[in-house]
Amino acid sequence: MLIHRGNQHGEGWLYLATVIDCCTKEVIGYAMDDNYQTPLISRAIRNAARNRKLAKDAIFHSDRGSNYMSAEFAETLKEFGLRRSAGRTGICFDNAMAESFFGALKNERVSRVTYL
Repeated sequence: MLIHRGNQHGEGWLYLATVIDCCTKEVIGYAMDDNYQTPLISRAIRNAARNRKLAKDAIFHSDRGSNYMSAEFAETLKEFGLRRSAGRTGICFDNAMAESFFGALKNERVSRVTYL
């Protein structure tokens, strides 16, 4: 997700990567940066592992974005004993939980708000 930060000194975009527990629907890890490169997603997973004990062979589901399909990201998943799952190309329903979360976040906390 990206959020526009508008002020006189720091206009630009803020990217948010999240790890959502599908059982509780809780965001257990997240990371933010001014770019959406693979290390951002890896940091979100590391933060999730810091906050919760991740079950061995738990499934990390995402879309088929290049960051999620990269060898670098595969190494992060391997580091934490996670398996990768990816939805079909162009089918937003395959990642409905994340789509719903970001839709609600945008409507409730981001739209028409300027973060400094």
